Amino acid sequence: MSKILTLEIAQAICHGSNYYTSIDEAAAQALAQHGGELDLSGLTSLSEAAAQALAQHKGRLNLSGLTSLSEATAQALAQHEGDLCPHGLYLDWEVGEAVKRARKRKRSLANADTKRELLKIKKFIEANNADSFVFAVELVRTLELDNETTWLPLLGERKVVQLGKLGDDRVINLLLEIAGQVKDGKWRKVVFDKISRTWQFGLTSLSEAAAQALAQQKGDLFLEGLTSLSEAAAQALAQHKGGLHLNGLTSLSEAAAQALAQHEGDLYLEGLTSLSDAAAQALGKYEGCRLLLDGLTSLSEAAAQGLAQHKGRLWLTGLTSLSEAAAQGLAQHKGRLWLTGLTSLSEAAAQALGKHKGALDLPGLTSLSEAAAQGLGKLEEQLVLSGLTSLSEAAAQALAQHKGGYLYLNGLTSLSDAAAQALARHEGGLGLRYEAEEAVERARKRLAKQK
Repeated sequence: MSKILTLEIAQAICHGSNYYTSIDEAAAQALAQHGGELDLSGLTSLSEAAAQALAQHKGRLNLSGLTSLSEATAQALAQHEGDLCPHGLYLDWEVGEAVKRARKRKRSLANADTKRELLKIKKFIEANNADSFVFAVELVRTLELDNETTWLPLLGERKVVQLGKLGDDRVINLLLEIAGQVKDGKWRKVVFDKISRTWQFGLTSLSEAAAQALAQQKGDLFLEGLTSLSEAAAQALAQHKGGLHLNGLTSLSEAAAQALAQHEGDLYLEGLTSLSDAAAQALGKYEGCRLLLDGLTSLSEAAAQGLAQHKGRLWLTGLTSLSEAAAQGLAQHKGRLWLTGLTSLSEAAAQALGKHKGALDLPGLTSLSEAAAQGLGKLEEQLVLSGLTSLSEAAAQALAQHKGGYLYLNGLTSLSDAAAQALARHEGGLGLRYEAEEAVERARKRLAKQK
């Protein structure tokens, strides 16, 4: 089929779009998609349908040839986003006034609708019921109402406290989310103060948005009631600068562990009773000062190797036994290590721990063989053995080789002369009870006389 360039089309091309005096709806819809300036100043009439189509145009729209508009057409054209000026929606003065009146009516209707909805929202909030409050928040979001102007008048301190006392996780999470979005510092402080003092301890679940709001707060966060933690919430909490207490968690996914490893403050995970090798390796990348995992009662070799990568202080006080392989893994750790739950230690495990590159706390040990003492005596950092109540001469001789600062044996209730003489040769500080300290001091004096 041939396409003919007619005289009418040629004249339109020569004169531009302002050549036409009227436009149908289909043409208006097509032109509305045109980006930039649209000059239709030749139009002398405009239908409501065509006005509705042209109102979707995003650039400058010149309709200065129109001298009158019906109320419906003015209402349709009032939807155009441009200002009434030569650089926006360019109209004849009388036509412009008609569009202004239409826009004013639109705003009045919108304000009336908003007032009705706000009254409805207020009633739901005043019901002091968790379901009603949740519905009120959903309504605010659906209507896309401004958080600042909506919530500040409706949620005073008294109402915030009443809602918090409902003890519903959904309500606390929503209050946190709202506080994270509102800019008014005084109101935010009310919400966060109440939550930090009372509500955060009982929270059993936490949304990502609520976690983001909490992460903005100063000081430690005590979220002891949480029994599960999503990766998204963990990522949000990891941005918090203070200590993070998550002792209600009994398990932790690898993804959540990777997220929490980014946290810079102290990390309390004392409720974990098990830890996968992958999660342990993820936590090993945590660079904060203190990592507390006191709920773990056993540790695989791979998990020990993973956690050993942490360069801060590591608490594993729940371990009641330690294999040689796990001990070798933990020996790679380079910070202070608490193993206060161990009541006994194999010679092989002691030999492995003697290579540890940080202070070692073993106050739970109640006895120590000579071979185990020889292994621990090689430690080059502080060694705490305050659970020992007695010490053989051979074990004392082995421990005397310790050269890493203080050796704490303040559980000893008595000390033989031979054991005291062995400890007297220790080159670092000794932490002892008065009686044992006196025995070691006498032994030192005897050694000095022999020289």
